[in-house]
Amino acid sequence: MNRFRGRGRGRNGNRNSVSPQDWFAGGQPGFWWINHPNYLWQDAARTIPVTADGQSVYSRQLNTALGPIYAEQSNAAKRPVYRLINGLHWLQYDGTDDFMLTGNIDFSAVSSIFSSIGINKLSDATLATALALGDIATQDGAFALRAPNGIANANYSFNFRFQSTNYPLVTPASYAAPSTVVFSAANNNPASVRTLRVNSAEVAINSTSQLSGNIANQPVSFGATNAGASRFNGRETCGILRGGALPDAALMLDIERWIALNSGLVI
Repeated sequence: MNRFRGRGRGRNGNRNSVSPQDWFAGGQPGFWWINHPNYLWQDAARTIPVTADGQSVYSRQLNTALGPIYAEQSNAAKRPVYRLINGLHWLQYDGTDDFMLTGNIDFSAVSSIFSSIGINKLSDATLATALALGDIATQDGAFALRAPNGIANANYSFNFRFQSTNYPLVTPASYAAPSTVVFSAANNNPASVRTLRVNSAEVAINSTSQLSGNIANQPVSFGATNAGASRFNGRETCGILRGGALPDAALMLDIERWIALNSGLVI
Protein backbone atom coordinates (compact mmCIF):
# COMPACT_ATOMS: atom_id res chain seq x y z
CA MET A 1 0.00 0.00 0.00
CA ASN A 2 1.50 3.28 -1.11
CA ARG A 3 -0.98 5.78 0.29
CA PHE A 4 -0.51 7.73 3.48
CA ARG A 5 -3.15 7.54 6.17
CA GLY A 6 -4.42 11.10 6.24
CA ARG A 7 -6.96 10.46 8.94
CA GLY A 8 -6.86 8.49 12.15
CA ARG A 9 -9.13 6.49 14.37
CA GLY A 10 -11.67 8.66 16.11
CA ARG A 11 -13.16 8.35 19.53
CA ASN A 12 -15.52 5.65 18.30
CA GLY A 13 -12.63 3.62 16.84
CA ASN A 14 -13.33 4.48 13.20
CA ARG A 15 -10.14 5.18 11.24
CA ASN A 16 -11.59 7.96 9.12
CA SER A 17 -13.28 10.13 11.73
CA VAL A 18 -10.36 12.42 12.63
CA SER A 19 -8.46 14.90 10.49
CA PRO A 20 -5.23 16.53 11.72
CA GLN A 21 -6.43 19.97 10.57
CA ASP A 22 -9.17 19.76 13.21
CA TRP A 23 -6.57 19.80 15.98
CA PHE A 24 -5.76 23.43 15.13
CA ALA A 25 -9.29 24.64 14.48
CA GLY A 26 -8.97 27.12 17.33
CA GLY A 27 -5.89 28.73 15.80
CA GLN A 28 -3.46 27.12 18.25
CA PRO A 29 0.25 27.72 17.57
CA GLY A 30 2.14 24.75 16.22
CA PHE A 31 1.91 22.27 13.37
CA TRP A 32 1.35 18.69 12.26
CA TRP A 33 3.29 16.80 9.62
CA ILE A 34 3.50 13.53 7.74
CA ASN A 35 6.35 12.30 5.56
CA HIS A 36 4.35 11.60 2.43
CA PRO A 37 5.93 12.70 -0.88
CA ASN A 38 3.10 15.24 -1.23
CA TYR A 39 4.92 17.23 1.47
CA LEU A 40 8.59 16.56 0.59
CA TRP A 41 10.94 18.24 -1.90
CA GLN A 42 14.53 17.81 -3.04
CA ASP A 43 15.25 21.50 -3.68
CA ALA A 44 14.96 24.92 -2.04
CA ALA A 45 12.36 26.19 -4.51
CA ARG A 46 10.18 23.13 -3.87
CA THR A 47 9.89 22.39 -7.57
CA ILE A 48 11.44 18.89 -7.45
CA PRO A 49 9.25 16.57 -5.37
CA VAL A 50 10.50 13.51 -3.59
CA THR A 51 9.21 10.56 -5.60
CA ALA A 52 11.17 7.47 -4.57
CA ASP A 53 12.63 5.60 -1.64
CA GLY A 54 16.16 6.72 -0.76
CA GLN A 55 15.96 10.28 -2.09
CA SER A 56 17.30 13.04 0.16
CA VAL A 57 14.97 15.71 1.47
CA TYR A 58 15.79 19.42 1.31
CA SER A 59 12.38 20.74 2.42
CA ARG A 60 9.44 19.30 4.33
CA GLN A 61 6.05 20.95 4.76
CA LEU A 62 4.63 21.46 8.23
CA ASN A 63 0.93 22.31 8.40
CA THR A 64 -0.30 25.11 10.68
CA ALA A 65 -3.61 26.83 11.34
CA LEU A 66 -2.41 29.72 9.15
CA GLY A 67 -0.94 27.69 6.29
CA PRO A 68 2.25 25.76 5.56
CA ILE A 69 5.71 26.40 6.94
CA TYR A 70 8.84 24.37 6.21
CA ALA A 71 11.71 22.51 7.85
CA GLU A 72 14.80 22.50 5.64
CA GLN A 73 18.40 21.39 5.30
CA SER A 74 20.53 23.25 2.76
CA ASN A 75 23.67 21.13 3.31
CA ALA A 76 23.38 18.10 1.02
CA ALA A 77 25.49 15.92 3.33
CA LYS A 78 23.16 16.60 6.28
CA ARG A 79 19.82 15.86 4.64
CA PRO A 80 17.69 12.96 5.86
CA VAL A 81 16.38 10.51 3.28
CA TYR A 82 12.85 9.47 2.48
CA ARG A 83 12.12 5.81 3.13
CA LEU A 84 9.10 3.85 1.92
CA ILE A 85 9.00 0.64 3.96
CA ASN A 86 6.05 -1.73 3.78
CA GLY A 87 3.79 1.10 2.69
CA LEU A 88 4.86 3.43 5.51
CA HIS A 89 6.47 6.81 4.89
CA TRP A 90 9.52 7.69 6.99
CA LEU A 91 12.31 10.25 7.14
CA GLN A 92 15.55 8.56 8.15
CA TYR A 93 18.42 10.31 9.98
CA ASP A 94 21.86 8.73 9.93
CA GLY A 95 22.95 9.62 13.48
CA THR A 96 26.07 11.30 12.08
CA ASP A 97 25.05 14.73 10.79
CA ASP A 98 21.46 14.63 9.42
CA PHE A 99 18.88 17.06 10.77
CA MET A 100 16.27 19.60 9.64
CA LEU A 101 15.45 23.04 11.01
CA THR A 102 12.61 25.57 10.79
CA GLY A 103 12.69 29.31 11.26
CA ASN A 104 11.44 30.68 14.56
CA ILE A 105 8.02 29.36 15.56
CA ASP A 106 6.28 31.57 18.08
CA PHE A 107 4.83 29.83 21.13
CA SER A 108 5.52 32.82 23.40
CA ALA A 109 1.83 33.54 24.05
CA VAL A 110 1.24 30.12 25.66
CA SER A 111 2.67 28.32 28.68
CA SER A 112 1.70 24.71 27.87
CA ILE A 113 2.61 22.44 24.98
CA PHE A 114 1.91 18.95 23.68
CA SER A 115 4.02 16.95 21.25
CA SER A 116 3.65 13.46 19.81
CA ILE A 117 5.79 11.74 17.20
CA GLY A 118 6.02 8.32 15.60
CA ILE A 119 9.64 7.17 15.71
CA ASN A 120 11.71 4.12 14.91
CA LYS A 121 14.84 4.33 17.09
CA LEU A 122 17.66 2.36 15.47
CA SER A 123 20.48 2.85 17.99
CA ASP A 124 20.99 3.31 21.73
CA ALA A 125 24.68 4.14 21.42
CA THR A 126 24.49 7.79 22.47
CA LEU A 127 22.21 10.60 23.60
CA ALA A 128 20.05 11.72 20.68
CA THR A 129 17.44 14.40 20.06
CA ALA A 130 14.46 13.46 17.92
CA LEU A 131 12.67 16.81 18.19
CA ALA A 132 13.51 20.09 19.90
CA LEU A 133 12.23 23.62 20.27
CA GLY A 134 15.11 25.99 20.98
CA ASP A 135 18.08 25.01 23.13
CA ILE A 136 17.36 23.58 26.58
CA ALA A 137 20.93 24.39 27.66
CA THR A 138 20.51 28.14 27.26
CA GLN A 139 16.93 29.18 26.39
CA ASP A 140 13.90 29.38 28.66
CA GLY A 141 10.73 27.88 27.22
CA ALA A 142 12.73 25.34 25.22
CA PHE A 143 12.20 21.58 25.23
CA ALA A 144 13.62 18.39 23.72
CA LEU A 145 12.39 14.86 23.06
CA ARG A 146 15.31 12.44 23.36
CA ALA A 147 15.67 8.98 21.84
CA PRO A 148 17.60 7.62 23.62
CA ASN A 149 18.22 9.59 26.81
CA GLY A 150 21.97 8.90 27.10
CA ILE A 151 24.97 6.80 26.17
CA ALA A 152 24.08 3.09 26.05
CA ASN A 153 20.69 4.03 27.48
CA ALA A 154 17.52 2.74 25.85
CA ASN A 155 15.09 5.05 27.67
CA TYR A 156 13.10 7.88 26.12
CA SER A 157 12.94 11.29 27.78
CA PHE A 158 11.89 14.88 27.45
CA ASN A 159 13.20 18.02 29.09
CA PHE A 160 11.62 21.46 29.54
CA ARG A 161 13.42 24.60 30.69
CA PHE A 162 11.90 27.58 32.53
CA GLN A 163 13.77 30.38 34.34
CA SER A 164 17.12 28.60 33.89
CA THR A 165 15.76 25.41 35.49
CA ASN A 166 15.49 22.13 33.60
CA TYR A 167 12.64 19.72 34.28
CA PRO A 168 13.60 16.29 32.92
CA LEU A 169 11.32 13.28 32.70
CA VAL A 170 12.54 9.79 31.71
CA THR A 171 10.68 6.57 30.97
CA PRO A 172 11.12 4.13 33.88
CA ALA A 173 11.45 1.24 31.41
CA SER A 174 13.91 0.92 28.56
CA TYR A 175 13.00 0.32 24.91
CA ALA A 176 15.97 -1.36 23.27
CA ALA A 177 16.66 -0.43 19.67
CA PRO A 178 15.23 -1.10 17.21
CA SER A 179 12.15 0.37 18.85
CA THR A 180 9.08 1.81 17.14
CA VAL A 181 6.75 3.82 19.37
CA VAL A 182 4.38 6.75 19.52
CA PHE A 183 6.31 9.06 21.83
CA SER A 184 4.30 11.87 23.46
CA ALA A 185 5.11 14.58 25.98
CA ALA A 186 3.00 17.29 27.60
CA ASN A 187 3.88 20.22 29.80
CA ASN A 188 1.00 21.84 31.69
CA ASN A 189 2.83 24.84 33.07
CA PRO A 190 -0.02 26.44 35.09
CA ALA A 191 -0.57 23.11 36.89
CA SER A 192 3.18 22.29 37.15
CA VAL A 193 2.57 18.84 35.67
CA ARG A 194 4.71 17.14 33.04
CA THR A 195 3.77 13.79 31.53
CA LEU A 196 5.45 11.34 29.19
CA ARG A 197 3.50 8.74 27.20
CA VAL A 198 4.56 5.75 25.12
CA ASN A 199 1.98 4.16 22.81
CA SER A 200 -0.81 6.14 24.54
CA ALA A 201 0.10 4.85 28.03
CA GLU A 202 1.25 7.40 30.59
CA VAL A 203 4.60 6.05 31.78
CA ALA A 204 6.01 8.99 33.75
CA ILE A 205 4.65 12.05 35.49
CA ASN A 206 6.34 14.85 37.40
CA SER A 207 4.45 17.46 39.41
CA THR A 208 7.41 19.21 41.01
CA SER A 209 6.50 22.86 41.48
CA GLN A 210 7.55 24.59 38.27
CA LEU A 211 8.69 28.16 37.79
CA SER A 212 6.38 30.26 35.65
CA GLY A 213 7.09 31.12 32.04
CA ASN A 214 5.88 30.78 28.49
CA ILE A 215 7.08 28.56 25.67
CA ALA A 216 9.88 29.87 23.47
CA ASN A 217 9.83 31.65 20.13
CA GLN A 218 12.63 29.62 18.57
CA PRO A 219 13.36 27.24 15.67
CA VAL A 220 12.23 23.63 15.81
CA SER A 221 14.78 20.97 14.90
CA PHE A 222 14.25 17.38 13.80
CA GLY A 223 16.91 14.69 14.22
CA ALA A 224 19.27 16.81 16.35
CA THR A 225 19.43 19.95 18.47
CA ASN A 226 19.10 23.34 16.80
CA ALA A 227 22.90 23.40 16.51
CA GLY A 228 23.01 19.96 14.90
CA ALA A 229 24.31 18.12 18.00
CA SER A 230 22.94 15.01 19.76
CA ARG A 231 22.07 13.44 16.42
CA PHE A 232 19.27 10.90 16.13
CA ASN A 233 19.90 7.53 14.50
CA GLY A 234 16.50 6.41 13.32
CA ARG A 235 13.32 7.29 11.48
CA GLU A 236 10.24 9.39 12.13
CA THR A 237 6.97 9.17 10.28
CA CYS A 238 4.61 11.94 11.42
CA GLY A 239 3.67 14.01 14.43
CA ILE A 240 2.25 17.10 16.04
CA LEU A 241 3.52 20.02 18.10
CA ARG A 242 0.70 22.12 19.57
CA GLY A 243 0.81 24.97 22.06
CA GLY A 244 -1.91 26.28 24.33
CA ALA A 245 -4.48 24.34 26.31
CA LEU A 246 -3.55 20.66 26.26
CA PRO A 247 -5.76 18.20 24.36
CA ASP A 248 -8.23 16.40 26.58
CA ALA A 249 -7.74 12.67 27.13
CA ALA A 250 -9.98 11.63 24.24
CA LEU A 251 -8.36 13.99 21.74
CA MET A 252 -4.88 13.00 22.88
CA LEU A 253 -5.75 9.38 22.19
CA ASP A 254 -7.16 10.31 18.76
CA ILE A 255 -3.89 12.03 17.88
CA GLU A 256 -1.76 9.13 19.08
CA ARG A 257 -3.87 6.61 17.18
CA TRP A 258 -3.45 8.62 13.98
CA ILE A 259 0.31 8.61 14.49
CA ALA A 260 0.27 4.91 15.32
CA LEU A 261 -1.68 4.14 12.15
CA ASN A 262 0.99 5.88 10.07
CA SER A 263 3.79 4.14 11.98
CA GLY A 264 2.57 0.56 11.57
CA LEU A 265 1.35 0.31 15.15
CA VAL A 266 -2.00 -0.40 16.77
CA ILE A 267 -2.78 1.26 20.10
